Amino acid sequence: MARADYMTFTSRLSCGCLTDYYLPPRIGAEVLCMMHDKTAKVKSRYPSLSSTCGSIGKDLEHDQPLRCTNKKPCDGKPHYDKPEAVAFYIKPRLRSGKEGNC
Repeated sequence: MARADYMTFTSRLSCGCLTDYYLPPRIGAEVLCMMHDKTAKVKSRYPSLSSTCGSIGKDLEHDQPLRCTNKKPCDGKPHYDKPEAVAFYIKPRLRSGKEGNC
């Protein structure tokens, strides 16, 4: 998901997708899910990224994205998605440097 310079609000839809809106839709409102190209209802809203970790992971059991709602700074052991009540881990990315990959 791309982040913009202006404030957006993240919501979870009934189809399981996370999506960002410029204005926060009310819970239960019908919106268009761009991923599935069909209407879905807003299931829950996420807090602002300025106060939470916001890391995005994947729930392999239900095949849906998760977003960490832990307060900043989050050590990621584990991340936690409060609206879905699911703890998750993110695999660290391989980084290259002068000393080799780390």
